[in-house]
Amino acid sequence: MRANSGLGLAAISTVLLISRLTDFVTDPLTGWISDRTRTRFGRRKPYLVIGLPVMMLGIWKLFMPEPPGDIWYMLIWNTVVYLGWTIVVLPYHAWGAELSESYMVRASITAIRQVYVIAGLIGASVVIWFYQVWLGRSDSGEVLTGIGWTLLVILPISVALLLLMVPEREVAAPPRQRAWWRELSSMLKIGPFRRMIYVALAILADVVDVDTAVTRQKRASLYFAVFGAIDKIGIAVGLFIALQVLNLTGYDPQIDPNAAGLWMIRLEYAVIPTFFFLLASFLVWNYPLTNERHSRLLAALERREAGDPTLHRDFEHPDYP
Repeated sequence: MRANSGLGLAAISTVLLISRLTDFVTDPLTGWISDRTRTRFGRRKPYLVIGLPVMMLGIWKLFMPEPPGDIWYMLIWNTVVYLGWTIVVLPYHAWGAELSESYMVRASITAIRQVYVIAGLIGASVVIWFYQVWLGRSDSGEVLTGIGWTLLVILPISVALLLLMVPEREVAAPPRQRAWWRELSSMLKIGPFRRMIYVALAILADVVDVDTAVTRQKRASLYFAVFGAIDKIGIAVGLFIALQVLNLTGYDPQIDPNAAGLWMIRLEYAVIPTFFFLLASFLVWNYPLTNERHSRLLAALERREAGDPTLHRDFEHPDYP
């Protein structure tokens, strides 16, 4: 954006932080609404159709900016992109969690999804290389335009394939009709979810089963929404601090890529993240919701649906584990 709008690192970091803060409201609200949606097409699929045009509009405005591309322009359209992303991705994640009740199948689904995330990151790099090396476009604005057009072509194709090829399972237990802020307070009583707040894992779908055992509700979308909002805010705050500190070194990639700035980039991208990954590993080393416990939980839920009101004692209290 700098080449097109003249925005510095400090301004960009502020815009990203402010626009991300809206997720703290839109994410839980979207999840709460999605969990209560009942249509002939499902309760997850309609939101992909609704959110896709919103996200595409934001991408159009953000990657092909119209003058003046000032800080307010970036803030507005960055927020629109995040809003569309929220409407699409939260039901999408909940949909994936509900495809199977198997501990290992869910892990496989999450792993495959992460493979595609990595493939997307590599694909973005390929697009940049294609425009810069193959087409000889050195201007950053032209490269951004190329990335924007690539997204505008690939996103609707991907969503269409998903809607046509992946089924959506019926959910028997509708959520209780409670205010969304009360839903949030009840979620924090689920022990595994409290631990998950500190670490991003592939296992959130299994935590939803614990919630179903305790509350008799199916709130996958709300769980992904709350977890996603916390994760996004953490990323936004981290990026804000990183760019602000980098800006203090006087680093400018186009004018003065000084040694202090380059060392700070190495520190922020390599040393500091390594510390937090090690801390996360420590927090989940003895994670209690194992495959064996999850199997017993599913068996207890099946007994309850068959008429037995009891649950295994390990899951009777919401503070499990």
